[in-house]
Amino acid sequence: MIALTTIQAIELALLIGGYAMAVALLPRVIVARRESAATLSWILALLLIPYVGMLFYWIFGEVRLHRTTRRRRSTKRLLAQALADERERRRIAAVSSPDPTDDDVVHLVARITGVPAVGGNAIQIFADPDVATERMIAAIDGATSTIHFEVYQFKKDESGTLYRDHLAAAARRGVTVRLLVDDVGSLWTPRSFFRPIMEAGGEVERFLPVNLLRGLYHANLRNHRKILVVDGARAFTGGLNVGDEYGGLRKRRFGPWRDTHVELRGPVVASLQDTFVEDWVFATHREIAVEEAFPDLEPAGAEVVQVIASGPDSDWESIHHAIFAAVTGAQHHAYLTTPYFVPDRALLVAMQTAALRGVDVRVLLPERSDHFLVRAAGRYHYEELLRAGIRVYEFGKGMLHAKTLEIDHRCAMIGSANLDLRSFRLNFELNVAAYGSGVAAEVHSQFLRDLEDSREITRGVVARWSYGRRLLHATVRLLEGLL
Repeated sequence: MIALTTIQAIELALLIGGYAMAVALLPRVIVARRESAATLSWILALLLIPYVGMLFYWIFGEVRLHRTTRRRRSTKRLLAQALADERERRRIAAVSSPDPTDDDVVHLVARITGVPAVGGNAIQIFADPDVATERMIAAIDGATSTIHFEVYQFKKDESGTLYRDHLAAAARRGVTVRLLVDDVGSLWTPRSFFRPIMEAGGEVERFLPVNLLRGLYHANLRNHRKILVVDGARAFTGGLNVGDEYGGLRKRRFGPWRDTHVELRGPVVASLQDTFVEDWVFATHREIAVEEAFPDLEPAGAEVVQVIASGPDSDWESIHHAIFAAVTGAQHHAYLTTPYFVPDRALLVAMQTAALRGVDVRVLLPERSDHFLVRAAGRYHYEELLRAGIRVYEFGKGMLHAKTLEIDHRCAMIGSANLDLRSFRLNFELNVAAYGSGVAAEVHSQFLRDLEDSREITRGVVARWSYGRRLLHATVRLLEGLL
């Protein structure tokens, strides 16, 4: 019999203990509601690197945490009564059937979110982050009553300082300023950075703060929405965070940042305000008066718009379902732009089926990405996309961060959600869908302009990739459920 030293005995005990705990966790992983690929990824992580795998599962593994979900639903119930009259007023004014060709998407979204499409709106699309930043700062400077700002990243840099100082100036004028930042997205921005806003009377809060002492059980559920509502009557949303790269100030690493943001006026602004109020009350447990947040909104244009909010607090993946319905209903073309492409099987099949029906399906992705592993996982899917006749392009003029979808010159979506599992299932996201030819034509034209700065990835290009690159893509793809 071989005698073990004390160190060897400890190592053996740790090894056996680690595997015992990992095996005990496997039933929880298996019964969780997630894609089979994600389940397999977690099983492999737990068995190959048990201690590290358990740590990551504790932090990132739970898709829908019941404690957080119960709190979120409780918030919705409390707000439902307070906002009942306001929502009924909007329901009466809603456009129930903007266009028969869009009924599937309109009614699907209304049924699973309770938010109808409404007419009478004006939309301005910004494809240049500098212009979008100028317009948002101007809106902040012109505020007279309230500024509600919700963003994933608010960085401590030149752009962040610009926004902070203008928000503080608005608070000093007597404007009610409420700023909600995501705790993980703005992890490196200290609370002291926002002191000028708070000293001026504004409020700054963090969404689902991550506390090492209390546990990391909700570190994976992040608020990725970008919403700015000024005086309850003017709103901005899309893909822009607050940081130098988003404002076009830092171009050295990836080149110019290409993003899409929108400004909205008209009745649809109330739906964006709804989402902010819900997020604010959930994060702070402090209510906002209905009369303060929801002024009477007159028609400002002719666009029919619908807000699509989704998150792990819902039984339905609203944005995922909306995109799926739009692509499957396409008759002529479907143009998709996203910086991060980690699709599930349902979306892949929808895109492939549309292409095989003869629909012109194109997807635009970045050539250079700030998330190397996500780009590698996305490239794994190129071959099956191309095989179905889908055309794939990589944008080469800087970092592509826009998230848009345009269908048949009749429907366009712009927002915060990427075409990946995280946006569909884990993050709190928000897109706006516009029905009709006006906005769709503008998004369509911008897509074609972006193609001029892109390279088409053909089957020949993929065939010339080295074995090492293919192996990298395939290996990372096994972990796409964790990305």
